[in-house]
Amino acid sequence: MDVYITNLLEGESVFYVSTTQRMLIGFFLLVVGMYGVYVKAGEKNLFFALVPFINYVKLGDVVGMPKRAVAVAVLKIIYFGTFVNMNFLGEELLESTGGFIAAGLLVLLAICTSIVANIIRLFLFIGLIDMSGRSRWYILFFFFFPDITFAIWGISRRIKVAV
Repeated sequence: MDVYITNLLEGESVFYVSTTQRMLIGFFLLVVGMYGVYVKAGEKNLFFALVPFINYVKLGDVVGMPKRAVAVAVLKIIYFGTFVNMNFLGEELLESTGGFIAAGLLVLLAICTSIVANIIRLFLFIGLIDMSGRSRWYILFFFFFPDITFAIWGISRRIKVAV
């Protein structure tokens, strides 16, 4: 879904942000934030923040919930794999009944893994909030805006992560 910011008086598009650009901006904010949180927790390795699935495993180690973090990473890999497989199905396969059913099952799998991964990820965020001594109301920010919230938590000097 692309975002257009338009001039309301003339109705013409003045600013355009594609889905890919939004994803790259979100990934950058997540990397900056997770690296800041890892540094505050005593880990100074940028690798853990850069790799998309490993970053939650390291977050689980920092928070003290490694099994839940591995579950999030595995579910995120399955979620990513379903979308990769849907791109390879092709139009000929989707026109047949079996291909349509396969695509539907892949979408259902993607939805289920996303829901379960986000629920488990909430527990990781709650552990991080508890380690910092902040109010649990921050979970709303982590759930709805995880990239921006991680960036703020990683950069802010007021937020401490006690290991």
